[in-house]
Amino acid sequence: MITKYSLKLVITCLACTSILSGCGLLLRSIVDSTNYVNNSNIFRQGQHGELSKDELEEAKIAWKYFDNNYNLATGMISSIDHGTTTSMWDIADYIAALVSAQQLEIISNIQFDERLTKILTFLNTMQLFDNKIPNKYYSVMNGDKVDLNGTRADYGWSAVEIGRLLIWLKILSIRYPNYSEYIDKAILRWSFCDIIDIS
Repeated sequence: MITKYSLKLVITCLACTSILSGCGLLLRSIVDSTNYVNNSNIFRQGQHGELSKDELEEAKIAWKYFDNNYNLATGMISSIDHGTTTSMWDIADYIAALVSAQQLEIISNIQFDERLTKILTFLNTMQLFDNKIPNKYYSVMNGDKVDLNGTRADYGWSAVEIGRLLIWLKILSIRYPNYSEYIDKAILRWSFCDIIDIS
């Protein structure tokens, strides 16, 4: 015999089951909607997410350029294949490549640290144009200020290239805060007055 209490208990259980299953549906809808918006072109441009096997292989091939043109003594990469000079633009490229290669596990954390330490050491000790800001070109072989042909010279500077390097140094300091002190020390050596002076 079904009592009034048993009926209330069954109805309550059915109601709870409906509500809870509805919550799961609601939760799934919220998660799906959030993922859809997060992965849409509203917030992200271009491809993002996991790389395919082919894309990872392409990244490994691209990294070979940096491996083949790496100077062990200075830690720098030449601007062109087997070249002898580099610029702030190229150093920014190299930092971007280091970050990408480390995150894609193309290089180990130890390799990342060794290479990044060398380039940050260079930025902290390099000769500056007019003792103020980075020269336009540097020798990959010894870190001297040079012209485009590799002849020792004060060659000027490029605000665009320095700006690009500053962007990647900022990205580095955010993603890898343990390097921030060395990044800050390098930048604090530079005088930006000539770069931002519009007179």
